[in-house]
Amino acid sequence: MAHLTLQSLVKRFGAVIAVDRVSLEVGSGELLCLLGPSGCGKTTLLRMVAGFLRPDEGAIAINGAPVTEVPPEKRPTAMVFQNYALWPHKTVANTVAFGLRVRRLPPVRIRSKVAEMLDLLGLTGLEDRYPRELSGGQQQRVALARALAVEPAILLLDEPLANLDAQLRVHMRAELRQLQRKLGTTMLYVTHDQEEALSLSDRVAVLQQGRLEQVGTPEEIYRRPATSFVAGFIGHSNLIAGTVAQCEGGRLSVRIRGGFTLEVGSADLIPVGSAVTVAIRAEDACLARQETMNVLPGTIQLSAFLGATRRLTVASPAGLLRVDCPADLGVREGSAVEIHLPIDRLHLLPGNTGPAPEDGQTL
Repeated sequence: MAHLTLQSLVKRFGAVIAVDRVSLEVGSGELLCLLGPSGCGKTTLLRMVAGFLRPDEGAIAINGAPVTEVPPEKRPTAMVFQNYALWPHKTVANTVAFGLRVRRLPPVRIRSKVAEMLDLLGLTGLEDRYPRELSGGQQQRVALARALAVEPAILLLDEPLANLDAQLRVHMRAELRQLQRKLGTTMLYVTHDQEEALSLSDRVAVLQQGRLEQVGTPEEIYRRPATSFVAGFIGHSNLIAGTVAQCEGGRLSVRIRGGFTLEVGSADLIPVGSAVTVAIRAEDACLARQETMNVLPGTIQLSAFLGATRRLTVASPAGLLRVDCPADLGVREGSAVEIHLPIDRLHLLPGNTGPAPEDGQTL
């Protein structure tokens, strides 16, 4: 049985449909990330699970028990907010103890649990400090300790690392993942940061305009995107629109702009004449050496130094393509090159969901 079940959830704000018939299951002990751009509905979905918003349609169940009509304070959930929501007048110890006191636990049990949480989150010795006396990372740990102290069935996190600087964010990301694995707590985690979602989660649910685009493991989402939106939002994908010219032996010939043809491996039988989009990530495309299949001519329009790599923007018959290459390769803007698109790195999407064949585009 799923730990958390969302069934056909709908939430409207006036004429705007913020969440559009989202169904999702989260397993016990799983960390699932809700990933998408601002305004895609991920925080609205999280707030419905918490009970802060009531769905207009659909149902929510935790451990098989319906909670759609249950008020927030009676749900077996706890939430960590983006701004941590720490009380300026409460010490670390009193903040962590707050939920336990609301539940009227015995004082001895409260002291024991607070000490346990402070030790778990590396806050021992900071019991008497106030939020203004803590660093951003320490404040985040206090918010986590307060939420975990009540032993929620599901921990809800709304972009909890967004206010930290880049290096601390990476450190806290690893710390949070280790903590989740140690405790086995089920977590529903909202973020717009794709790297955060891929590195943290057991599975990722990608949302766009209130709809669920795809649910899968980080590798599935990255390597086998189900839609052009997922392909473009996760990483840097080149999307090339074309038409199936031939289909045989587990391989498709896709005709693209300029009379060129790409060979694409596919287990699906797609009728000749069907509109498709070929996707390939910037790191999977390369400058051709001796290859003859899936090679396109082009001219380097832009070369951006990224440290270990250099990202090239190349004008080609397929449109503008991004190609990552070693930083010391020695290519220059304006140079004529040939781009190789390896057949085992091409991914096929249904329909001309990518750029038009006559224009080309890179997402």
